[in-house]
Amino acid sequence: MKTKTLILTGTVLFAAIVIGSKTADAKDIFQLYNVQSMEHLYTGDAHENNQLPIISPNWLKEGVAWVAPDSGSPVYRVYNPNSGEHLYTTSKYESDSLVRSGWRGEGVKFYSGGNIPIYRLYNPAAGIGSHHFTQNSYERDSLMKSGWKYEGVAMYATGGRRPIANNHKIVDGIHYYDNMLIANKKHSLPSNYNPGDNKEAVTSLRRLQQDMHNQGMNVSNSYSGFRTYAYQAKLYNAYVAKDGKAAADKYSARPGYSEHQTGLAFDLINNSGQLIESKREADWIANNAWKYGFIVRYPEGKEASTGYQYEPWHLRYVGSSSKAKSIKDSGKTLEQYVNAPGGNYN
Repeated sequence: MKTKTLILTGTVLFAAIVIGSKTADAKDIFQLYNVQSMEHLYTGDAHENNQLPIISPNWLKEGVAWVAPDSGSPVYRVYNPNSGEHLYTTSKYESDSLVRSGWRGEGVKFYSGGNIPIYRLYNPAAGIGSHHFTQNSYERDSLMKSGWKYEGVAMYATGGRRPIANNHKIVDGIHYYDNMLIANKKHSLPSNYNPGDNKEAVTSLRRLQQDMHNQGMNVSNSYSGFRTYAYQAKLYNAYVAKDGKAAADKYSARPGYSEHQTGLAFDLINNSGQLIESKREADWIANNAWKYGFIVRYPEGKEASTGYQYEPWHLRYVGSSSKAKSIKDSGKTLEQYVNAPGGNYN
């Protein structure tokens, strides 16, 4: 049975024709993640899946994204040399249109067929990685609430995802577990790592702050975000001079070990310029931060795992509300969730 789906991307309107349930042999569609560009790449080629991480350590394997048939509606892959993004479409019209506008056609990489929809979304605020594909309807809905635009069913699959568990990799001196950047007392960052505030995270943080404002909460528009290695060294040394090294280590990171250096961590501040600790605001943050892709990084009673005392104001961006909710609902710290070493310094 054939189904037509109209999808709008940018200014290109196209018709994607997909085929219903297929009996063809199954084919794994591998998913890789680029820790530098934050792009997901999909391929039915096991050789490409194995070679990309060898060619560039920025690519990490994430396992099987979905299972597709060996035949059906062809899925074309096109590449934007300006942004570095790959796009996947069953529409030959869209593929050809993008190639004419400067994208590079990379041919048919796999096929669409089956009864499991793969949703396509578009982030107008992003550059590289502005499109996302998922079979998870909850993730689809969460991204839409975060400002992503739903573009319909991109293709169909015959089977579900099989992720790789605890994929620990070190890229340019930075530790990743399940493709999650980890900076704690066991995992340091290079002194020259200087990404600045993550733009996507800041956009989500602004939405969170505005929603708190709308509910009459005591939160300012200010925040403490990215810190360089040198700035953290100055800050930490001042705390040591004031309270001593043992006390400072409970609430401040040594240079190179601060999550603020990742550009993904943010401290919320109230209207008096102080870190947020009041119960009303702290409770709201604990219960709602996941909706914006954040977790409370240092929860109460988890000092043995995180290495730090409870900080209701300290948020860590994990990329999507579905991932943030999964971490929150697990009751685990980030270290526990990705099975990474935590606690105090070695």
